[in-house]
Amino acid sequence: MPPALGTTRGVLTWVAVVGGLVAAPDVAAAQTPVSLDAESVRVDSAAGWLPDVRLFPSPIADPREPAFQAGLLWTDIFQGTATGAAVLNRAHPEEAAHELHGAVSIGGTLPLRAWTPWSDGGVTVGLQAGVFGRFRLQVPKKDLVASDWIVAMPVEVSRGPLSARLRLLHWSSHLGDEFAEATGSERINFAHNSIEVLAALRPTPGVRVYGGGSLVFLSKTERDLRPRLPGFSDDGSIRAGAEGEWYLRAEDRVGIVAALDWQAADRWEWRGRTALELAVTARGPARYVRFGATFATGPTPMGQLLFERETAWGVNLVIGM
Repeated sequence: MPPALGTTRGVLTWVAVVGGLVAAPDVAAAQTPVSLDAESVRVDSAAGWLPDVRLFPSPIADPREPAFQAGLLWTDIFQGTATGAAVLNRAHPEEAAHELHGAVSIGGTLPLRAWTPWSDGGVTVGLQAGVFGRFRLQVPKKDLVASDWIVAMPVEVSRGPLSARLRLLHWSSHLGDEFAEATGSERINFAHNSIEVLAALRPTPGVRVYGGGSLVFLSKTERDLRPRLPGFSDDGSIRAGAEGEWYLRAEDRVGIVAALDWQAADRWEWRGRTALELAVTARGPARYVRFGATFATGPTPMGQLLFERETAWGVNLVIGM
Protein backbone atom coordinates (compact mmCIF):
# COMPACT_ATOMS: atom_id res chain seq x y z
CA MET A 1 0.00 0.00 0.00
CA PRO A 2 1.15 3.62 -0.47
CA PRO A 3 2.90 5.13 2.56
CA ALA A 4 0.99 7.29 5.01
CA LEU A 5 0.85 11.00 4.19
CA GLY A 6 2.87 12.83 6.82
CA THR A 7 1.74 16.44 6.45
CA THR A 8 -1.45 18.34 5.89
CA ARG A 9 0.08 20.09 2.87
CA GLY A 10 0.73 16.78 1.15
CA VAL A 11 -2.81 15.56 1.74
CA LEU A 12 -4.40 18.79 0.57
CA THR A 13 -2.29 18.73 -2.59
CA TRP A 14 -3.38 15.16 -3.28
CA VAL A 15 -7.02 16.08 -2.62
CA ALA A 16 -6.74 18.88 -5.18
CA VAL A 17 -5.23 16.60 -7.81
CA VAL A 18 -7.71 13.78 -7.33
CA GLY A 19 -10.60 16.20 -7.02
CA GLY A 20 -9.82 17.48 -10.51
CA LEU A 21 -10.30 14.05 -12.08
CA VAL A 22 -13.63 12.64 -13.22
CA ALA A 23 -14.60 10.35 -10.35
CA ALA A 24 -16.71 7.23 -10.60
CA PRO A 25 -20.32 7.69 -9.44
CA ASP A 26 -20.85 6.55 -5.84
CA VAL A 27 -24.64 6.73 -5.93
CA ALA A 28 -25.96 7.53 -9.38
CA ALA A 29 -28.90 7.09 -11.67
CA ALA A 30 -28.72 8.08 -15.30
CA GLN A 31 -31.85 10.20 -15.76
CA THR A 32 -33.52 10.51 -12.34
CA PRO A 33 -32.45 12.31 -9.15
CA VAL A 34 -30.15 10.24 -6.99
CA SER A 35 -31.81 8.46 -4.05
CA LEU A 36 -31.73 5.21 -2.12
CA ASP A 37 -34.30 3.79 -4.53
CA ALA A 38 -33.37 5.25 -7.91
CA GLU A 39 -30.43 2.92 -8.43
CA SER A 40 -32.40 -0.26 -7.86
CA VAL A 41 -35.72 0.19 -9.70
CA ARG A 42 -34.66 -0.49 -13.29
CA VAL A 43 -31.14 -1.02 -14.60
CA ASP A 44 -31.87 -2.56 -18.01
CA SER A 45 -30.61 0.61 -19.75
CA ALA A 46 -27.32 0.41 -17.81
CA ALA A 47 -26.30 -3.13 -18.77
CA GLY A 48 -22.81 -3.57 -20.20
CA TRP A 49 -19.42 -2.16 -19.41
CA LEU A 50 -18.89 0.87 -17.12
CA PRO A 51 -22.58 1.21 -16.20
CA ASP A 52 -23.81 4.38 -14.51
CA VAL A 53 -25.65 2.52 -11.75
CA ARG A 54 -25.26 1.33 -8.13
CA LEU A 55 -27.40 -1.56 -6.94
CA PHE A 56 -26.27 -1.39 -3.29
CA PRO A 57 -25.65 2.25 -2.28
CA SER A 58 -22.86 2.67 0.26
CA PRO A 59 -24.13 2.75 3.88
CA ILE A 60 -24.38 6.42 4.81
CA ALA A 61 -23.20 6.39 8.44
CA ASP A 62 -20.26 3.97 8.00
CA PRO A 63 -17.03 6.00 8.44
CA ARG A 64 -15.03 3.54 6.30
CA GLU A 65 -17.10 3.52 3.12
CA PRO A 66 -15.01 5.03 0.27
CA ALA A 67 -16.29 8.53 -0.52
CA PHE A 68 -15.12 12.06 -1.22
CA GLN A 69 -15.75 13.87 2.08
CA ALA A 70 -14.38 16.28 4.67
CA GLY A 71 -15.46 16.99 8.21
CA LEU A 72 -14.66 18.20 11.71
CA LEU A 73 -14.77 15.95 14.79
CA TRP A 74 -14.81 16.94 18.46
CA THR A 75 -13.35 13.79 20.04
CA ASP A 76 -12.23 12.47 23.43
CA ILE A 77 -10.03 9.71 21.99
CA PHE A 78 -6.92 10.83 23.91
CA GLN A 79 -8.71 11.09 27.25
CA GLY A 80 -8.72 7.38 28.11
CA THR A 81 -5.99 4.78 28.54
CA ALA A 82 -4.90 2.32 25.88
CA THR A 83 -5.45 -1.33 26.75
CA GLY A 84 -3.35 -2.93 24.05
CA ALA A 85 -0.24 -2.55 21.94
CA ALA A 86 -0.66 1.03 20.69
CA VAL A 87 0.71 3.07 23.61
CA LEU A 88 -0.07 6.79 23.63
CA ASN A 89 1.88 9.34 25.63
CA ARG A 90 -0.61 11.12 27.88
CA ALA A 91 1.71 13.18 30.04
CA HIS A 92 -0.92 15.94 30.12
CA PRO A 93 -4.25 14.18 29.62
CA GLU A 94 -6.22 17.25 30.65
CA GLU A 95 -4.94 19.05 27.55
CA ALA A 96 -6.24 16.31 25.27
CA ALA A 97 -9.54 15.56 27.01
CA HIS A 98 -11.35 16.94 23.97
CA GLU A 99 -9.65 17.69 20.68
CA LEU A 100 -10.78 19.07 17.36
CA HIS A 101 -9.83 16.76 14.50
CA GLY A 102 -10.14 17.11 10.76
CA ALA A 103 -11.37 13.99 8.96
CA VAL A 104 -10.79 13.72 5.21
CA SER A 105 -11.36 10.89 2.78
CA ILE A 106 -10.96 10.40 -0.94
CA GLY A 107 -12.47 7.46 -2.76
CA GLY A 108 -15.46 5.92 -4.42
CA THR A 109 -16.88 3.00 -6.32
CA LEU A 110 -16.43 2.31 -10.03
CA PRO A 111 -18.98 -0.16 -11.46
CA LEU A 112 -17.22 -2.17 -14.18
CA ARG A 113 -19.88 -4.49 -15.61
CA ALA A 114 -23.63 -4.86 -15.22
CA TRP A 115 -26.04 -7.66 -16.12
CA THR A 116 -29.84 -7.38 -16.12
CA PRO A 117 -31.38 -10.87 -15.95
CA TRP A 118 -34.61 -9.39 -14.55
CA SER A 119 -36.50 -6.14 -15.08
CA ASP A 120 -36.45 -4.81 -11.51
CA GLY A 121 -32.77 -5.25 -10.69
CA GLY A 122 -29.56 -6.85 -11.78
CA VAL A 123 -25.95 -7.63 -10.93
CA THR A 124 -22.87 -5.40 -11.05
CA VAL A 125 -19.17 -6.00 -10.44
CA GLY A 126 -16.92 -3.07 -9.60
CA LEU A 127 -13.89 -1.68 -7.85
CA GLN A 128 -13.67 0.40 -4.66
CA ALA A 129 -10.77 2.36 -3.24
CA GLY A 130 -10.47 4.93 -0.48
CA VAL A 131 -8.00 6.62 1.86
CA PHE A 132 -9.13 8.10 5.18
CA GLY A 133 -7.03 10.59 7.16
CA ARG A 134 -7.44 12.11 10.63
CA PHE A 135 -5.58 15.32 11.63
CA ARG A 136 -5.09 17.08 14.98
CA LEU A 137 -6.12 20.66 14.21
CA GLN A 138 -5.23 22.13 17.62
CA VAL A 139 -1.51 21.34 17.52
CA PRO A 140 0.95 23.57 15.62
CA LYS A 141 1.92 21.03 12.96
CA LYS A 142 -1.63 19.72 12.41
CA ASP A 143 -0.27 16.18 12.83
CA LEU A 144 -1.71 13.34 10.80
CA VAL A 145 -2.88 10.81 13.41
CA ALA A 146 -3.36 7.91 11.02
CA SER A 147 -4.43 7.05 7.50
CA ASP A 148 -6.50 4.01 6.59
CA TRP A 149 -6.41 2.53 3.07
CA ILE A 150 -9.15 0.34 1.62
CA VAL A 151 -9.27 -1.50 -1.71
CA ALA A 152 -12.20 -3.78 -2.52
CA MET A 153 -14.02 -5.60 -5.29
CA PRO A 154 -17.79 -5.41 -4.69
CA VAL A 155 -20.44 -7.56 -6.33
CA GLU A 156 -23.86 -5.92 -5.97
CA VAL A 157 -27.20 -7.62 -6.59
CA SER A 158 -30.74 -6.25 -6.43
CA ARG A 159 -34.23 -7.45 -7.21
CA GLY A 160 -37.24 -5.43 -6.22
CA PRO A 161 -36.93 -4.31 -2.58
CA LEU A 162 -34.05 -6.73 -1.87
CA SER A 163 -30.37 -6.07 -2.45
CA ALA A 164 -27.02 -7.44 -1.34
CA ARG A 165 -23.31 -6.75 -1.60
CA LEU A 166 -20.39 -9.15 -1.43
CA ARG A 167 -16.93 -7.57 -1.11
CA LEU A 168 -13.41 -8.94 -1.24
CA LEU A 169 -11.66 -6.28 0.84
CA HIS A 170 -8.13 -5.27 1.83
CA TRP A 171 -7.67 -2.77 4.68
CA SER A 172 -4.41 -1.39 6.02
CA SER A 173 -3.59 1.47 8.39
CA HIS A 174 -0.53 3.68 8.87
CA LEU A 175 0.43 5.92 11.81
CA GLY A 176 1.39 9.52 11.06
CA ASP A 177 5.13 10.21 11.48
CA GLU A 178 4.79 13.53 13.32
CA PHE A 179 2.07 12.13 15.56
CA ALA A 180 4.27 9.15 16.47
CA GLU A 181 7.17 11.47 17.34
CA ALA A 182 5.02 13.84 19.39
CA THR A 183 3.16 11.20 21.40
CA GLY A 184 5.54 8.25 21.50
CA SER A 185 2.82 6.09 19.99
CA GLU A 186 3.80 2.63 18.85
CA ARG A 187 3.00 1.48 15.32
CA ILE A 188 0.94 -1.63 14.70
CA ASN A 189 1.23 -3.73 11.57
CA PHE A 190 -2.47 -3.31 10.83
CA ALA A 191 -3.51 -5.08 7.63
CA HIS A 192 -6.08 -7.73 6.83
CA ASN A 193 -8.01 -9.27 3.96
CA SER A 194 -11.65 -10.22 4.39
CA ILE A 195 -14.88 -11.23 2.68
CA GLU A 196 -17.91 -9.14 3.65
CA VAL A 197 -21.57 -9.84 2.92
CA LEU A 198 -24.40 -7.35 3.49
CA ALA A 199 -28.09 -7.86 2.70
CA ALA A 200 -30.69 -5.09 2.64
CA LEU A 201 -34.44 -4.60 2.45
CA ARG A 202 -36.35 -1.49 1.40
CA PRO A 203 -39.68 -1.86 3.27
CA THR A 204 -40.96 1.47 1.93
CA PRO A 205 -39.61 3.93 -0.66
CA GLY A 206 -36.59 5.83 0.65
CA VAL A 207 -36.03 3.55 3.68
CA ARG A 208 -33.47 0.74 3.91
CA VAL A 209 -32.41 -1.69 6.64
CA TYR A 210 -29.33 -3.87 6.27
CA GLY A 211 -27.19 -6.38 8.13
CA GLY A 212 -24.35 -8.81 7.65
CA GLY A 213 -20.75 -9.41 8.58
CA SER A 214 -17.25 -10.23 7.43
CA LEU A 215 -14.81 -13.11 7.71
CA VAL A 216 -11.10 -12.26 7.89
CA PHE A 217 -9.04 -14.89 6.07
CA LEU A 218 -5.62 -13.22 6.38
CA SER A 219 -4.62 -10.86 9.23
CA LYS A 220 -1.11 -9.54 9.64
CA THR A 221 -2.37 -7.74 12.74
CA GLU A 222 -3.27 -11.00 14.46
CA ARG A 223 -0.03 -12.66 13.37
CA ASP A 224 2.14 -9.85 14.77
CA LEU A 225 0.21 -9.14 18.00
CA ARG A 226 -0.43 -12.71 19.15
CA PRO A 227 3.09 -13.15 20.66
CA ARG A 228 2.53 -10.05 22.83
CA LEU A 229 -1.22 -10.41 23.37
CA PRO A 230 -2.03 -14.14 23.40
CA GLY A 231 -5.77 -13.58 23.54
CA PHE A 232 -5.92 -11.23 20.56
CA SER A 233 -7.75 -12.36 17.43
CA ASP A 234 -9.00 -10.70 14.26
CA ASP A 235 -11.39 -13.23 12.75
CA GLY A 236 -14.39 -11.19 11.67
CA SER A 237 -17.10 -8.63 12.34
CA ILE A 238 -20.87 -8.16 12.34
CA ARG A 239 -22.89 -5.08 11.48
CA ALA A 240 -26.39 -3.73 11.01
CA GLY A 241 -27.96 -0.42 10.13
CA ALA A 242 -30.94 1.56 8.94
CA GLU A 243 -31.23 4.71 6.86
CA GLY A 244 -33.79 6.80 5.08
CA GLU A 245 -34.24 9.92 3.02
CA TRP A 246 -37.35 12.01 2.75
CA TYR A 247 -38.53 14.59 0.20
CA LEU A 248 -41.80 16.50 0.15
CA ARG A 249 -42.33 15.40 -3.45
CA ALA A 250 -40.61 12.70 -5.50
CA GLU A 251 -39.25 15.28 -7.93
CA ASP A 252 -37.75 17.48 -5.18
CA ARG A 253 -33.97 17.73 -5.13
CA VAL A 254 -33.46 18.77 -1.50
CA GLY A 255 -34.37 16.50 1.38
CA ILE A 256 -33.40 15.05 4.76
CA VAL A 257 -31.24 11.96 5.35
CA ALA A 258 -30.95 10.01 8.62
CA ALA A 259 -28.74 6.97 9.14
CA LEU A 260 -27.62 4.52 11.84
CA ASP A 261 -24.71 2.07 11.53
CA TRP A 262 -23.66 -0.42 14.24
CA GLN A 263 -20.59 -2.64 14.06
CA ALA A 264 -18.79 -5.06 16.37
CA ALA A 265 -15.54 -6.86 15.61
CA ASP A 266 -13.42 -9.63 17.02
CA ARG A 267 -10.40 -7.30 17.19
CA TRP A 268 -12.50 -5.04 19.45
CA GLU A 269 -13.43 -7.99 21.69
CA TRP A 270 -16.91 -7.69 20.18
CA ARG A 271 -17.49 -4.26 21.67
CA GLY A 272 -19.95 -2.30 19.54
CA ARG A 273 -19.46 0.96 17.69
CA THR A 274 -22.55 3.07 16.94
CA ALA A 275 -22.52 5.85 14.33
CA LEU A 276 -25.36 8.27 13.53
CA GLU A 277 -25.80 10.89 10.84
CA LEU A 278 -28.52 13.48 10.22
CA ALA A 279 -28.03 15.59 7.12
CA VAL A 280 -29.52 17.74 4.41
CA THR A 281 -28.99 16.31 0.93
CA ALA A 282 -29.24 17.92 -2.50
CA ARG A 283 -29.41 15.52 -5.44
CA GLY A 284 -28.94 15.85 -9.16
CA PRO A 285 -29.17 13.47 -12.13
CA ALA A 286 -25.80 11.86 -11.36
CA ARG A 287 -24.39 13.61 -8.27
CA TYR A 288 -25.38 14.57 -4.76
CA VAL A 289 -24.12 16.74 -1.92
CA ARG A 290 -24.81 15.92 1.71
CA PHE A 291 -24.04 18.08 4.74
CA GLY A 292 -24.99 17.30 8.30
CA ALA A 293 -24.15 16.32 11.85
CA THR A 294 -22.51 13.08 12.97
CA PHE A 295 -22.12 11.23 16.25
CA ALA A 296 -20.17 8.07 17.02
CA THR A 297 -19.23 6.17 20.14
CA GLY A 298 -17.24 2.99 20.68
CA PRO A 299 -13.92 1.68 19.33
CA THR A 300 -12.29 4.14 16.95
CA PRO A 301 -12.41 3.23 13.23
CA MET A 302 -8.69 4.05 12.89
CA GLY A 303 -6.88 0.74 12.52
CA GLN A 304 -3.65 1.98 14.09
CA LEU A 305 -5.52 2.89 17.29
CA LEU A 306 -7.76 -0.17 17.40
CA PHE A 307 -7.45 -0.47 21.19
CA GLU A 308 -8.79 3.07 21.74
CA ARG A 309 -12.39 4.04 22.37
CA GLU A 310 -13.82 7.44 21.52
CA THR A 311 -16.97 9.50 21.51
CA ALA A 312 -17.03 12.06 18.74
CA TRP A 313 -19.47 14.73 17.55
CA GLY A 314 -18.97 16.44 14.23
CA VAL A 315 -20.11 17.92 10.96
CA ASN A 316 -19.46 16.33 7.60
CA LEU A 317 -19.67 17.24 3.91
CA VAL A 318 -19.97 14.45 1.33
CA ILE A 319 -19.85 14.90 -2.45
CA GLY A 320 -21.08 11.94 -4.48
CA MET A 321 -20.07 11.76 -8.14
